[in-house]
Amino acid sequence: DLVAGEAAGTSVFKVLRVFRLVRLLRVFRLGRFAWGMRLMTVAVQKSFQALWILIFWLAVGTLWFSSALYYFEKLACPPYDDLEPGYFFDHSERCSESSDGFDPAPPHYLCCDAHGSPLDLLSISGAFWWSMVTMCTVGFGDARPRTKQGYVVGSASMMCGILLIALPVAIVSSKFQETYQTMEEPGEQPHKRQAKKKPTPGDSAVGNGDFDVMARAAAEQEKKSTTQSLQKRLARVPMTTEQVNVIQNLVHMME
Repeated sequence: DLVAGEAAGTSVFKVLRVFRLVRLLRVFRLGRFAWGMRLMTVAVQKSFQALWILIFWLAVGTLWFSSALYYFEKLACPPYDDLEPGYFFDHSERCSESSDGFDPAPPHYLCCDAHGSPLDLLSISGAFWWSMVTMCTVGFGDARPRTKQGYVVGSASMMCGILLIALPVAIVSSKFQETYQTMEEPGEQPHKRQAKKKPTPGDSAVGNGDFDVMARAAAEQEKKSTTQSLQKRLARVPMTTEQVNVIQNLVHMME
């Protein structure tokens, strides 16, 4: 009873640890505040149709190439019905010591099981993993073709996988760039707003001639405002007629 109670307590603690791991999902709540995560989410939503087409054709290609590889590899298996009754047992013993997947004894059949299926690919569904990693150009190497006709199927699978992935990825890339430019507009990214700077002669958007015109207009406006301010201040000070004439002459000279 004591041992059973300890085992039950251990299983309860394991379940609690799993629930504690679920707390890590809270990190996805930060997506509401992370501009980059929102950008990726919107880009993926806009590219959903292209991604769906990619997944569909990958599934179709996986089924096609898995079936083709299985049956082409099966052609190299020994015909047990036409051989001696004890051939399979001798064949299995020799294949257990083989390093290249072929029977060392002539005529060098491919190592297969009692049902005539290659040991590396026992069924079509068992070849799904090989087909998927080949079409995605990953290639783990845990399962691979052994015969020449299998190499032809593998080469066709790689070429078709590159084409299937390249076309939708271009669409996803364009959608991502479109979303990025849209979210970069004013109002979409408050923390990246910058004050407008005054044009300088080095700016490509303002030519040298345009900058000279703007500089002269700014200087005239500043001189005009200075003159008006000076006239308002002088109007408050009592002066004689001669003093007023002298000041007006100075103002005209400044203009």
